[in-house]
Amino acid sequence: MISDYNSQDLDFDNEATFRDLSKPIGAINKHRLQKYRDFYKEMLENKHTSSPYLYATFYSYPGLITYYLIRQVPEMLLKLQNGIYGPLERILRSIEGAWYQSVNGSQDFKELTPEFYYTEGQFLVNTEKMDLGVSQDGDNIDDVVLPPWARNSQEFTCKMRAALESDYVSSKIHQWIDLIFGYKQVGEQAALNDNLFYPLTYEEEVNWDEIKTPLHKISIQTQIMNFGMVPLQVFDKPHPQRRSRVLLLSLPVKRDLENEKEDYYNKFLIASNEVTPLPLISHDHRLKCSGMRWRSSPSKTWRTSASRRRATTTRI
Repeated sequence: MISDYNSQDLDFDNEATFRDLSKPIGAINKHRLQKYRDFYKEMLENKHTSSPYLYATFYSYPGLITYYLIRQVPEMLLKLQNGIYGPLERILRSIEGAWYQSVNGSQDFKELTPEFYYTEGQFLVNTEKMDLGVSQDGDNIDDVVLPPWARNSQEFTCKMRAALESDYVSSKIHQWIDLIFGYKQVGEQAALNDNLFYPLTYEEEVNWDEIKTPLHKISIQTQIMNFGMVPLQVFDKPHPQRRSRVLLLSLPVKRDLENEKEDYYNKFLIASNEVTPLPLISHDHRLKCSGMRWRSSPSKTWRTSASRRRATTTRI
């Protein structure tokens, strides 16, 4: 969700803090995208394939998961790579570097995994002190290098959750859902929104009944296992926009519900599309996160979902 990994503070009131959620990760860099569009146009003109595409690699696959989680589950990488670590580009070294590669690399379109939003960031710390190799600069690779606005891994994932729950993301996240799970995932809308991946990443492109030889079947299975597949389409219509916190606080409040606070509280939650607190987050962790302030508005303090709702109930 975030595109600013260089600043000392995160400004949630500045749209430049966030990535453009209306575009797939491969389309954020317009210069890189033009190269893919030229490649796509050439395939159409020369009829190289019946299913032309923009991106040869996918945004989520087993190798990417091990790239992010190697410090927590190194056995996954060892299994994928026949018992060895490396090469260095397959080991996450810094958050800013991972983002830079995702928007500038020639074949790098990775999205983040859920661990960036629901954990306390243990996967970013080399707690076992494994020998992960030496960088080209001669430095030993250890913990993941965090952006300046995070003092430690716990604060990093805390602020990632804050970004996910921010007003900007709340007002835009439906566009990302349309690309990943919705009507812009396949077909004409996918083409119009620069969201076309290699054919074998789409389930409908694989007809197992037409595969005649075991070798051909194994090659397709290997391709899918190593490079991922587009998730099943969940929505065939535009996803509704989530109501932001600003919009919710502007909703009219019935002042005659003083003696029925609990009933109003429940109705408010349903109307606001609020969600329950994320799992696996300790009470102490929520308290540590609740004191963050937005740089542009010192009076605004971000709270977790639970603390926001308690504050709202108190004001009724």
